[in-house]
Amino acid sequence: LTHPDNIYRTRMHTYKTVPLFRDGSITAMPIASWRSADSSVTAVLLRNNLKQELVLDSRALCGNWQAATFYPNSELAPQGERGDTTTAFVVARQSFATALQACINGVG
Repeated sequence: LTHPDNIYRTRMHTYKTVPLFRDGSITAMPIASWRSADSSVTAVLLRNNLKQELVLDSRALCGNWQAATFYPNSELAPQGERGDTTTAFVVARQSFATALQACINGVG
């Protein structure tokens, strides 16, 4: 594999867990962030905190995101069961910490 010169890994300047979902149903843990020109992409591990199945909707994400997707799926099994985690990839025009700032301040 080759590493493109215009894409580089960046620091996230955030906490181990972040308030990516307002209702607390999901624990969100940033994994890694990359930047190129005026966009950043951040991978965030998501874990279901509820004893029921959840279907994720990118419109429920807290933050200033240009796009978001879930991999490998957008359906989470109940907490503690196989399939209770997935990864979100969020795209922002600014850094991950800046895009998430309103959520941390309890505004967004």
